Amino acid sequence: AHWLIAIAMLASLFFFNRMRGLEKTRDELKAYLLEKGVPAMIYYPVPLYNQPAFARYWKGGTLLVTEALCASVFSLPMHSEMTEEILEKITGAVKAFFEREEHG
Repeated sequence: AHWLIAIAMLASLFFFNRMRGLEKTRDELKAYLLEKGVPAMIYYPVPLYNQPAFARYWKGGTLLVTEALCASVFSLPMHSEMTEEILEKITGAVKAFFEREEHG
């Protein structure tokens, strides 16, 4: 799988890191993580320019990168006080999902 984990930490604020490149497995991975007790969120399933509130600002056309990101990005918990135990739970669940995918 081609994916990238971008991690952001700043002071004590709570952040979510974004995973990219999961167009085919994002929803399945999200459901798997939730089943394992790992929060996973999709904040922008529909591009802003396709939402009624922003329609007047968009003159038309398709933003291919925006569309691709909305179809593949989701968020995992990340915060500056995260313990190693929590981090291992999250990364272990992600790893287990992909190992399960590889082995059928």
